[in-house]
Amino acid sequence: MTTWLGVYDLAYAMVTGLGIDARRELEEPILRRYHVRLAASGIDDYPWEQLYEEYRKTAAMGVYIATEWCRGSGRQYKDIWMPMLKQALAAVDDLECSKLWRSG
Repeated sequence: MTTWLGVYDLAYAMVTGLGIDARRELEEPILRRYHVRLAASGIDDYPWEQLYEEYRKTAAMGVYIATEWCRGSGRQYKDIWMPMLKQALAAVDDLECSKLWRSG
């Protein structure tokens, strides 16, 4: 990954912060707008395909984030981490993230 920190912030916000339906609706338009703004700011060596692949990689980190909430707070904050985990798993499936780390 090269310019992934910004796309990670978007992944974190969308995957863990939006409901599943809202993320599905807004995800690509937001990412495309972000890509256009990067290009307008002079970052022209970051193709859409690379941005999208890096988004998929960082979106998968939502599972880890929710799991860490669970490990750290257990039942106390279940109303926070359980929806976050469901949203992250849905994103991993929707974005076919497992294809990013399969060998062969």
